[in-house]
Amino acid sequence: MSQETEIPITQNNAENESDINCENNYNESIPDDTISVLSPPVELLAPSADMETLKQILAETEKENITLKEQCALNEAKVLQLVSSADGMTQKHQIELEEAKKRQ
Repeated sequence: MSQETEIPITQNNAENESDINCENNYNESIPDDTISVLSPPVELLAPSADMETLKQILAETEKENITLKEQCALNEAKVLQLVSSADGMTQKHQIELEEAKKRQ
């Protein structure tokens, strides 16, 4: 005869109520109107005269991004070359090691 331990339903309900209370407390800490926290768009902050300045800054930033992407591509090519070279050296050393073991 095997006996199974049953968890009383009242304990389970108490745990569930505790979990629900914690969740409710968390939800109450979040403001209802989260949109009011957002800052206004840039267009509303900057007068129209400053829009040209912002456009120039954007253009310069885009040029820098292009340059950085090109540098990144070059660096990736260098890394691939170094990895390939390292693999070749590893194979060479492995062959030399096997040949040295055969000679002994």
